[in-house]
Amino acid sequence: MGKNKFYLSLLFNYCYTATELVELLKEEFGYDEAFNYHKETDFDAALTKYCPNGIDIYFDNVGGKMLEAVLNHVNQYARIPLCGMISVYNTVWTERKGARNLLNMVGKEVTMKGFLVGSYLNRFGDFVKEMEGYLKEGKVNSKRKVYNGIESFQECFASIFTSSNIGKVVIQMTGNKAIWQEAEITSPRTNYPD
Repeated sequence: MGKNKFYLSLLFNYCYTATELVELLKEEFGYDEAFNYHKETDFDAALTKYCPNGIDIYFDNVGGKMLEAVLNHVNQYARIPLCGMISVYNTVWTERKGARNLLNMVGKEVTMKGFLVGSYLNRFGDFVKEMEGYLKEGKVNSKRKVYNGIESFQECFASIFTSSNIGKVVIQMTGNKAIWQEAEITSPRTNYPD
């Protein structure tokens, strides 16, 4: 779990499993603090230690016990965008454990909203333009692990689930023009969220 006073003045929390990634978050990406959730298994204690002023924004892609702990540390009017719940992906829905403290959202007027990137494709051009500026200015960094050729697919895919990579995982197809560079991004939806 980490926190960083990002250029938009938001408190953003993030989880990583490996100690090296925790150091990367702090040293290269400018996070004030971070913790390895496999080492510090008492999430409430860790959040008290690393987020003593509470949490304003929590980007959730984990769910489960981590989300429950976060809800104990949210500030008034906190916002929680939900893009996934990896802690329950391999669990039958009737056996999934949910956050038992959702009532905390009422008392602190927390907003929690799920989203899918595909719902915002109409804004992709604006995103690219804005992000390009942030990358050039050094306000945003990225890391990627590049694998070569389709024969590396299994190793590449497995690395996503083992924390053996840092950042975005990419398969480089040498000699082929990147299909995604030529593709026009369209979507049949017309009722896009703001």
